[in-house]
Amino acid sequence: MSSRRKIGYTAAGTGLVIFLAFLYFPSSVLDGEKGDPSQSAIEVDLHDVYFETILAARNLHRPFPKMAVREDNPDSPEKIVLGRLLFFDPILSGDNTISCAHCHHPDLGFTDNRGQSMGRNGDGVGSGRKGGTVLRRGSPTIWNAAFNHAQFWDGRADDLEHQAIFPITDSTEMNQGREELERELSAIPEYADQFRNAFGGDKPVSFQNTAYSIASFERTILSDNSRFDKYTRGDQAALSTNERHGLNVFRSLKTRCFECHNIPTFNNPDFKVVGVPDLDPEKPDLGRF
Repeated sequence: MSSRRKIGYTAAGTGLVIFLAFLYFPSSVLDGEKGDPSQSAIEVDLHDVYFETILAARNLHRPFPKMAVREDNPDSPEKIVLGRLLFFDPILSGDNTISCAHCHHPDLGFTDNRGQSMGRNGDGVGSGRKGGTVLRRGSPTIWNAAFNHAQFWDGRADDLEHQAIFPITDSTEMNQGREELERELSAIPEYADQFRNAFGGDKPVSFQNTAYSIASFERTILSDNSRFDKYTRGDQAALSTNERHGLNVFRSLKTRCFECHNIPTFNNPDFKVVGVPDLDPEKPDLGRF
């Protein structure tokens, strides 16, 4: 047997042992700490080299996908600042009572914590919002939405710039007219200056530039430095013991959560038929079709 073949068998055997160790040993062992005495655990003395290899075998630290940006809307600090102001300003709605943040609130994971969102004429934020038009779907989160290849639950918008148009003009949501919004924004000197700094040109305050600046801001809403991200980069203290056990269950073949909630965004770019029944059988939600 050649030395090359021996080396190949040795490498394969080592990889198999490491893989089986990861599946069999509890996370407390792999993390180098003593497990719960009430649980049956096998204490092993792993050399540093094997410990590091097992951690690498977890394959948790993965790069974020490439972010698509329109050629006619490159991001800039001026656009991001303007987009943030507009995102939280109810001036985007016809009666100046609802902003983007009412349905995508940062304290609620950039959603509204409702099964079905509430649009115009409502009062309040989140699950306590009442009195308004109940929409047929809930608000998707903006976290990492910049990596989606289509926007909305049904994918009807191509990108964030396209998506921003829909809720502003929808009669059940913000119910704002394009020309009216341009007039209102132009009448505020501070906004006029912000648009001029961000876009320049003869008519910087426009409905398109409003959508473009909001999209630029939303591309900054990224979860790339959470405690989980720190854990994947080697900070073992970033997650508690229970959280690490939960992560093992999340990634196991028993739950298969990872098949739809892929690392690192915990999202999936595809559209799935999951068999959720319609809330109103007389008004079926056809989804993407």
